[in-house]
Amino acid sequence: MKENMLRHKIAVGGFALVLVMVVVTGFHSAAKPDNAVIEIAARQSAQIARSISHKVEVTLAKQANLASTIAGEKSVMDAADKVKLAGAAAAGWEIEAANAYLEQVMTNSSGNYEGLSLLNANGGVITGVQGGLDPGSNPFAREAFDTARTGKVGIGSPVKSEETGSVVVHICAPILNARGEFVGGISAAVNIGFLLERINNTRFGETGYAFMVDKKGKVIGHPGQDLMPSMNLTAEKETKNVGQGMISQKTGMESYTYRGEKRHVGFTPVELAGWSVGFTRNSAEMVTSSRLIGYTLGFMGMILLCLTMGTSLLPHLRRMTFHADPVVAGLREGIKHATSAAFRIY
Repeated sequence: MKENMLRHKIAVGGFALVLVMVVVTGFHSAAKPDNAVIEIAARQSAQIARSISHKVEVTLAKQANLASTIAGEKSVMDAADKVKLAGAAAAGWEIEAANAYLEQVMTNSSGNYEGLSLLNANGGVITGVQGGLDPGSNPFAREAFDTARTGKVGIGSPVKSEETGSVVVHICAPILNARGEFVGGISAAVNIGFLLERINNTRFGETGYAFMVDKKGKVIGHPGQDLMPSMNLTAEKETKNVGQGMISQKTGMESYTYRGEKRHVGFTPVELAGWSVGFTRNSAEMVTSSRLIGYTLGFMGMILLCLTMGTSLLPHLRRMTFHADPVVAGLREGIKHATSAAFRIY
């Protein structure tokens, strides 16, 4: 019996100690200076940006691998190599075979591609299917092709398609012949509207939202879609430091004032494409929400502590009441006899 009581006391004491720590931590967090609270919240924003960046990176890596797979198809390699050696006029059969393969890829892509192009070593289109664009007339596709010429998969900046209005990114994979020479590229216009929509829907609290910029600081994903065509963070006086931090391909935090509103942002790069994802929040909301959480944690801990102590004391109170019952009964009996004796004397 005594052993069970000891275990009970130890368990209750340990739980009470934990609750005391919760109360102290909660109120201590709520009482922190504004700068400390903002720094903690900004780190949370950077963590959210890192999570989004990882998803973007995974998606782009998958598309880059698919483009490389297409570029390594024998019919594609044969067509590009024959064009470089003898010209397009002499490669009719090879081009026809490559075109048939690209059409099959488009059919099986489930709408992921808006167009596919087989390019020669100078970036000109050998053959294209369903909206395949000429990099020579499209700077975003050209940007990807220039990278492909170095032997790496190139990723351009997202842009709205002139034909469909969808947001696409041009990914170009290099084509190498059997001798390891660069003979052309596969340019894929990849639909990434779903990816930007996911970024735009990432919100926190009343003022927190995610956005993305390309390697030059141009906004390519933002809940306010009207900003996308024109805004460049490095060109705006209020956001210049943020933009420069993001295009430096580093993970960091910055404070800034935009349209009279003080904000903090955490950002992290999408290394594969040279882009950067940021998550920004209103500074005042960051302080308020952090303190609210601290006070809530503190008060909840106090309530649980009171309930715990009350529950642990209840058995002791019952035992005290049990032992006091005979005493109270004796007092009552004594008072009764005394009263009876008084009436008899009277």
